[in-house]
Amino acid sequence: AGGTDVTQYYIDGETNSEHGIVSYNTVNRQNFRGNLNSRIARGLDFALSTQYTRSKLALNSNDNSIFSPLINGLVGSAFFTPSDSLGNISDLNYRSFSQSDLSNYVTHQNVDRYLIGAIANYRPLNWLSGNFNIGLDYINRFDFRSLQPNKLAIAQSFTIGSRESERTNNYLYTGTGSTTATFRPFASLTSATTVGASYNRNVLQSTAGTGNGIVAGTQNLGATSSLFTVNENFAEIISIGTFVSEALSFRDRMFVTGSLRRDDNSAFGSSFGFITYPGINASWVLSDESFFPKTNLLSNVRLRAAYGESGTRPDFRQATTFFTPVSTSVNNIENSSITLGTTGNLDLKPELTKETEFGADLSFLSDRIGVQLTHYNKRSSDALINIPLAPSFGLTASTLRNLGAISNRGNEAQLDLKIFENEWNAFSLRGTATTLTNRINEIGNDATGKALPDIIINRGEQRHRKGYSAGAFFQRPITYSDVNGDGLLSRSEVTLGDTAVFLGDALPHWNRSISADIKVLKYIRVSTLFEGRGGNKQLNGTEQFRCTSGVSFGDRGCSATGNPNASLAEQAAFIAATFGGAAPSKAGTTKTGYIQDAGFTKWRELSITLQAPDSWSFLRMGGAKGASLSFSGRNLKTWTKYTGLDPEIVESATSNFNQSEFNTQPAPRFYTVRLNLNF
Repeated sequence: AGGTDVTQYYIDGETNSEHGIVSYNTVNRQNFRGNLNSRIARGLDFALSTQYTRSKLALNSNDNSIFSPLINGLVGSAFFTPSDSLGNISDLNYRSFSQSDLSNYVTHQNVDRYLIGAIANYRPLNWLSGNFNIGLDYINRFDFRSLQPNKLAIAQSFTIGSRESERTNNYLYTGTGSTTATFRPFASLTSATTVGASYNRNVLQSTAGTGNGIVAGTQNLGATSSLFTVNENFAEIISIGTFVSEALSFRDRMFVTGSLRRDDNSAFGSSFGFITYPGINASWVLSDESFFPKTNLLSNVRLRAAYGESGTRPDFRQATTFFTPVSTSVNNIENSSITLGTTGNLDLKPELTKETEFGADLSFLSDRIGVQLTHYNKRSSDALINIPLAPSFGLTASTLRNLGAISNRGNEAQLDLKIFENEWNAFSLRGTATTLTNRINEIGNDATGKALPDIIINRGEQRHRKGYSAGAFFQRPITYSDVNGDGLLSRSEVTLGDTAVFLGDALPHWNRSISADIKVLKYIRVSTLFEGRGGNKQLNGTEQFRCTSGVSFGDRGCSATGNPNASLAEQAAFIAATFGGAAPSKAGTTKTGYIQDAGFTKWRELSITLQAPDSWSFLRMGGAKGASLSFSGRNLKTWTKYTGLDPEIVESATSNFNQSEFNTQPAPRFYTVRLNLNF
C-alpha cells in the first residue's frame, strides 16, 4: 500500500490450503486484490478495484448418495472384519464402499472468478454531486469427475469407468448512476434529493457431457465409448430500475427519508410491466431536545420507524411457454425433435413483501449500557408457487403462479455492556435475542379456481397449510404399549393414527447469542461467542435411514435394531417407519418418531491473543514494529436434545423450508494458531 495525496494504491495476495475430514476432500485457493484511488481534478475522483480468485475443490459425495462416506460408514456392519479367509482386506464393515473405494469417486470443481469495478464521484457545485459505478463479476467454473475402470464394483456402467464434465460461464454486469442535490431551505432544515437509475444483466452459459467406458489412466470425455449425454444451457435475466429519494433533517434531531423505486425485469410475464416499491423511514433523537432531562442515567434516546416494500422475481423463462430440443429415436435412427419444456404464465409477477418496523436505541450510564429494541411485521403476498396441472391439459406437470400470502412478525433486541475499561483491563458483553412467528395466511386456488390442498414438500414430512408455519411437520401419530412387559415391542403393540397431525414448526421461534471481549494486563485479549436457537423440529433422516435400511441390508443399522437396551420410543419409531401399525385399516408408515426437537446452544468461537509489548528489543532488531500470537477455536461444543449428527445442518440448503438431515456432513471443528508480524 502507498501513494501520494493525489493517488493511493493497495495490493494484496493470499493463498490457502485446507484438508477436510476425509483425505480426498480438499480445497486450494489463491486470491489477489488491487485498489486504486485518484483525485483526477477538483471535485472529481475515481476509484478502480479488481479481484481475482482461483479455487480448486475436491469434494466427496454427501447427503442422499450411495457414494457418501457417511452412508457407507453409518449404515455399515457393527462388526469389523479386517480380512477374509484368503487374507484379502474385507469391506464388510461398510455398507457398499470403503473409504479407499470412495477416494476414486471424487468431484472436482475449478473456479476462476474475476471482479472489476469502477466508481466516479463528481461534485461540480457545493450543493450538487454525482455518482456513477459500473462492474463485472465473471465466474468460470469447471466441474468434472473421472472414474477409472475396475475401481468400483457396482454395475457394468461403473466397472468400465466414466467421465463427467461441465463448463459454466456466469457474467453479472451492473451499473448505477445517481445525482444528489443538497439544500438548506431553512436554517434548521436540510434537504437531500437523489435521482438515479440502475441496470443489471445476468448471463449464464453452460455445456455438459457424460460418457461411460474410458481407457485406464485417461480423463477425456471424447474417448468414452457408451451412454453419451450432452446438454447446453443458457439463461439471461435483465433488470432495470429508476429511483428517487428525499432525505430531510430537522435541527439534526429529526430525520425522515422517503424513497420510490420502479423496476422491470425480463423474467416478469409479458402482461406485467413495471412494479413500484415505496419506502419511508424516520428517526427522532429525543435526548437532544431541550425538554429531555439531562441525566447520565438515561444518556441517549433515539426512536425510529420504517415502512418498505420489496420483491422477489421469478427465474429465467418461468413466465414463458417454450419448447426444449431433444433427441428422439425413430426406427433406430436419432432425430432432432422438441418437447414442451415449461407451461408459462403471462401474468407472472414478483412476490411482493411489505414490512413495517418500529424501534428504539437507548443508552444508559454515559453510554456504558446500550439497548436496541425492534418490532417488525412483514407480509408477503403473490408468493411464487408451483401448482400441479391435470394430465388432461396435455401440458407440463406444473406451472408457476402468484398465490397466497405469508406473514412474519417478531422482535429483536441487543444489549451492550461496558462493565469496566481502562488502559490495562477491560470487560464487555453483548447479547442478542430475536423471535419469529411465521404463518401462512392464504394458499390460493389452482388453475381451475378450486382451493389448493396442502402443498407437500420434503418427501412428504413437511407441508404448507393455511394457518400454520410454512413447511411445518405433519405425520401420523404413534402410540405404543409394552403389553407383555418384556421390553421389546412388536408390531401389534404399535398403533398409528388415521391422519397426519401437526408435530411442530420447521422454522425456529427464537435465536439468541452472547459474546464477551476481555482485555487482561493490556497484552492479553480473550473473545468468545455462544449462539442458540429453538422452538423448531428437524427430521433425523440419518437415523431413520440407518434403521429402516437395515431391513434390506441385513440389520446393520441402528440402536433400535441392534441394541438390547433400546428404549421403547426408539423401537416404536423403527416399527412405525418400517412396517406401520398393528391394524390393517391403518396400513402405511410414518416418520413421526424421527422428527425431533432441534433446539441447541453452540459454543461458536474462542480466541486468545497475546500482544507483544513494543519495548521488546528482539522485535526492533528484526525490523518488526509489532507482533501478536493468537490461538482460536471454532464450532467447539454443542448442547442439544437432538440425537442426529447436527441440529443445524440440512440435506438440501437450496430448497426452501427444508429442515432435515440425511447423512449430511456436519460443520467441522477448527483450531487455529496465527502469528502476526507488522513491519
